[in-house]
Amino acid sequence: MFEASKKGAFFSYTSLRRLGFATLNWASSMPEGAWLLVGVNVISLVFAFFMQEVVDVFPCALCLWERYPFVVAAFLAFAAALWKPYKKQTTLLLSLCVVTYLVSVGLGFFHSGVELLWWEGTPSCDSTPLSGASPEELRAALLEAQPPRCDDVTWSLFGLSLANLNTLFSLGLALFSVLILRQHIKTR
Repeated sequence: MFEASKKGAFFSYTSLRRLGFATLNWASSMPEGAWLLVGVNVISLVFAFFMQEVVDVFPCALCLWERYPFVVAAFLAFAAALWKPYKKQTTLLLSLCVVTYLVSVGLGFFHSGVELLWWEGTPSCDSTPLSGASPEELRAALLEAQPPRCDDVTWSLFGLSLANLNTLFSLGLALFSVLILRQHIKTR
């Protein structure tokens, strides 16, 4: 199944193509790869709001912080897709996407560590800010508010919390962004 190519590589293009890697090659080219990143980021944010509003998994302070890299990466990928010709500015924007996803990996890992009680969370993990125009509204908000703590796992899938899943997902997006960046540099 895997034939050695003339250049001595372990996998030949034809064998990789049979495995479906031609699709990956298409997805990692510009502008398709950047548009794919935009779509994945938007879907990720929609999923976060769906979990919050429909499934009633209320985000803690760290959960909210973990959403920001997806917004930033969506804008960076959008700019990379639109900014023609695809030259140095595209390389810079895709590199910033990689850095943004690595920041997201760091935030997710920190949040996972807080959930596993490896270390303490930030001071904002203990409470959420209250708002109200009058003392009565503030009192009512204090009585009703049950802010989620960062060390409480409110939802999990196969034993992985949303923070764990975000870490893995962001790592995958970082690797995919590196693949797009590598393909872009190669074809530039």
